[in-house]
This record gives sequence, C-alpha cells and structure tokens, in this order.
Amino acid sequence: MPQSSRLPGVFRSRVRARPDGTLPDLRWVPTPDGLSLGLANCSSCHTRAMNDGTLLHGAPPNEDASPLGVFRVAPWVVSPVELAGDGLGIMYWRSFGVPWIAEDIHERFKTMAPPEVGPLIRPAFAVGLFPRWNGSAYYPTKIPDLIGIEDRKYIDHTATHQHRGPADLMRYAALVTYSDASDFGPHRMLSDTQRRIPSRAPDEALYALAQYLYSLEPPLNPNLSDPRISTGRQIFNREGCGSCHTPPLYTNNKLTLTEGFTPPPGHARALDIAHVSKGCGTGGGTSTTAPLRLSRRCSTRRDCRTISCRRASCRLVRKLAP
Repeated sequence: MPQSSRLPGVFRSRVRARPDGTLPDLRWVPTPDGLSLGLANCSSCHTRAMNDGTLLHGAPPNEDASPLGVFRVAPWVVSPVELAGDGLGIMYWRSFGVPWIAEDIHERFKTMAPPEVGPLIRPAFAVGLFPRWNGSAYYPTKIPDLIGIEDRKYIDHTATHQHRGPADLMRYAALVTYSDASDFGPHRMLSDTQRRIPSRAPDEALYALAQYLYSLEPPLNPNLSDPRISTGRQIFNREGCGSCHTPPLYTNNKLTLTEGFTPPPGHARALDIAHVSKGCGTGGGTSTTAPLRLSRRCSTRRDCRTISCRRASCRLVRKLAP
C-alpha cells in the first residue's frame, strides 16, 4: 500500500466505508505524478448496499452521496472537474451558475465562505439525489435505476434524451461525466486557465460501459416469504395498476406529463406520451413516488391516497386521488 494511502483526512471525514471496505467516492488511480485518490466514478451514485453486505451495481443508492467529507482529504484527491484556483463557493458557482438569467440564485455562491457553503449544498446530496455538473444545487437530479435500461425508451426521469441504442447511452454517459461544456453564448463560466471540457472518456470506454450497463440484472426478491405479497398482487391486478406500471419493467415506457403542461403540436405523434399527469409539482427538482401503502388496513387504491414526495430538504404529502 502506498505511503500516501494512510491519509488522516480519510478517517476524519464523514465518508462511511461500504461493507466490502471500499469508500463510495474514492478509488486509487494512476496519474503522471504517481498513485492518487480519484474522486467520482459511476459506482459512487449507482450502487446500493444490500442487507447481506453485497453491493448491487446499477441500482439507486441508499446512502448519502455527499462528497463534503471527501474534501477534507485534499490535496491528495484528484477530481475530474479540476477548477484550479477556485474556492469552494466559486467552484459551485461555475458548476451551477446561469448568469444569462436575471437574478440567478446561484450568484450567492460567489461570495460565500466554505463554512457557509456546506449547509446550503448538503440537502442537494441527500440519499438518492445529486446536483450534477451543469445542474443545480436547488434542483438536484434524482439518481435513476440503471438496471434494465436497455429496454427503456428514454434516459433519466425527465427524459431529456431518447434511448435508441448504445450510442445514445454513450452520449448521455459522456455528458453526465463532465464532458458537457458550461459555456453559453457569450458567457464563459470557466477561467482562461481552466479546461473548457473538464473530462471526456474515450469512445471505447463509453461503449464498454454501455454494454456493462445492459448486462445488469435485478436481484431476486429477498422478501418472497412475506404473506402481504399475495394481497398486494391482488390489489395491483384488481385496481388496474398494470396499465401504467406494466410488467416486467413496471413502466409503460412513456413520457408522463407534468400537471398543467401541454406538449407542443406534433410531439404527441413523435413521442410516446401517456395522457395522464403526475400530481407532484417540481418543488426541489425531484420527486420520488413511494410505494402505495397497501396493507391490511388498505384494501383499495382509494384507501391509499397518500404518496410521499421526497425533496432535497423536506417531505411533502399530497393527495393521489380526489
């Protein structure tokens, strides 16, 4: 083990080791200056720790993805987003700022000291969320499940990209791993000494990644002995849940409209759009619909009206049906 591996900052950080002993955000990587700790990799967000200690790759995480504790091990950490010369606040402003919009809320990062940035940014790194490059700390991305992605027509919960084959997945993977330029029109978000495209994996690596993601399979259900499963299956079939949550993927593979939004003319013919609206507003930028609370006291969908909308910093309860 290299001498630099005994970094006291790692042990002082809030980063918790996974059951196999690895840290979720760190990997040893070779650099021109020798072996260093690398920050950020696909498994940092797309891995779930199961109850038996195994790791399920491709699944949404069940642990905090916050790298705030990792910053304490600097300068030994090598990040794909190298914003040399920036303080923490300026770094986040370059990552999220939209100065072409009047009264950009991200401007406040530019004048913040590191102790002020932490409490503001931490909710965006809640379990299952991540404010990715060119995104926003106020509208973090909900980390999607990558298992079964080969059969899905759209990538991401917001369907910003169609998925027609490996090339689409490769392009999307490149964009979310910092190869998306931050410049917009005359606006230059990075300084003259910083790279315009922070990181870009070679096509061969992206193709291999796409094939690996296609190979991922869901685990066996560990709760088959639960007697409530048969009751839940009966309710699922009787209430017609499968019309939208169609097996085996339990999705209709269609776009679901945000409440109050009308697609532009022609989109309905070009894209698969479900003619229903989701009652949850955008709020903090994410919403995760929890399972309907079907139990012995809940025998119909109307009895189970509440769904939980997970936000970056709060949990709201809304009506599922009038």
